[in-house]
Amino acid sequence: MRNSESRSSSRNTSKKIQTAILFEATVIGALFGRKLGSVGNVGRAATAVRGAGRAAKERGDIARAGERLETLQERLVESEDTCQGELEGLRGAVDTNALAVTEVKVVPRKADLEIEPLLLVWTPWWVGRDGVARPAHGVILGP
Repeated sequence: MRNSESRSSSRNTSKKIQTAILFEATVIGALFGRKLGSVGNVGRAATAVRGAGRAAKERGDIARAGERLETLQERLVESEDTCQGELEGLRGAVDTNALAVTEVKVVPRKADLEIEPLLLVWTPWWVGRDGVARPAHGVILGP
């Protein structure tokens, strides 16, 4: 949010400078050589006034955005405090030592049991002199 606020402030400053330059150029043009009521001078003066109005509006927008940011930050802190308090209350409400544990024996019924066939698979392995086991299938022993 700070970066956006900084950009808006920079843009506002830039517009203020542009407006001031345009306004000064209009006044100087009117005083030195151009007719005060000429169409060009009136148009430039109107543009300068509009620019000043926009700059003032943007200053207000920036101020309102800053106030809104402060309000939201305050609400965030309040929400965090509220949540923290509620969590502490919940932690204190449950006493694990006071919980009663009851043992319940469940006897299996014959219908609940299912026996699958038992399979035995064996593959030969050979342990070498280095102590490493290797599969023995496919190994030819002897002379």
